[in-house]
Amino acid sequence: MKIAVIVNPRACTDTPEDIYDQLAAVESDLHVEIQTTQFPGHATHLARRYAETGFDIVTAVGGDGTANEVLNGLIGTQTALAILPTGTANDLASFLKIPRHLDGALRVIAAGHKRSLDVVRVNGWHYLTVGALGLPCETAIAAERLRRERVMGRMFAIWMGSRIYLLALLRAFLVCCHHRHVVTISTGSTSFCMDSSSILLANQPYLGRRFHVAPKARPDDSLLDLCLIPHDSNRMRLAAATISVAMGRPSRKLGVTRMRAKRFHIDAAHPQQFMADGQVMEATTSFTIEVLHSAIQVIVPATGGQR
Repeated sequence: MKIAVIVNPRACTDTPEDIYDQLAAVESDLHVEIQTTQFPGHATHLARRYAETGFDIVTAVGGDGTANEVLNGLIGTQTALAILPTGTANDLASFLKIPRHLDGALRVIAAGHKRSLDVVRVNGWHYLTVGALGLPCETAIAAERLRRERVMGRMFAIWMGSRIYLLALLRAFLVCCHHRHVVTISTGSTSFCMDSSSILLANQPYLGRRFHVAPKARPDDSLLDLCLIPHDSNRMRLAAATISVAMGRPSRKLGVTRMRAKRFHIDAAHPQQFMADGQVMEATTSFTIEVLHSAIQVIVPATGGQR
């Protein structure tokens, strides 16, 4: 079996040599190649090249963003995606119960058990976990800014771990609670216009590891779960709606809209950025989001468990 390993050095403390040695110790018959990314998007180019040259598995070593880049290089190929989760949230790996410790994750990869998952495509870009407009996108941007602050800021981010998203959410909420995002959403069979604070489009239940934003979402049911939090000039009501969604609680009384479909089209009155798998797209006013059923194979524990 041919396995490629793509390491994001910003999200991994283990050296490529350590990973190679431990993988060889788990299974000596593997053909392994390891590359370190040099710039944003590099993992996509590497993954595509490995798929074109006949590798069975390409492993993303890093967080959800690294896995996303590798995913976008593997779409349309027969090569499977594996994950060695060393990032902050690791939403996909956590949902699939892939071990966070190196030895356990490498054993899962060496075993090679596969599970077919749906992939979400938005304007030609692909993701696996949760996509968002509005406040969740601003939260992801705020979290990245916290990580990039001066040395003490980066040390604080490491100490905080996934709790950094709670701090980032508070920062983003205080800045964005007065922002209005007028959008028109259509599924083909229905259409409506609303003033939104947050829009989530989920392929699995969790976002930022701690937020249970879409309890019914599953990555293999061919459906996408949309959750829309309306804009509210009253900060307390908006905060209550945001918290209820983050905790996965019923929220209709707070005006939250939930619906499921295979495809959504969103038109925004003003350009907005779209976030998914921890990655942020350039701002635009039109988004076509659709589910590609069983479009990628992912290496998972033999139980194929879910969180």
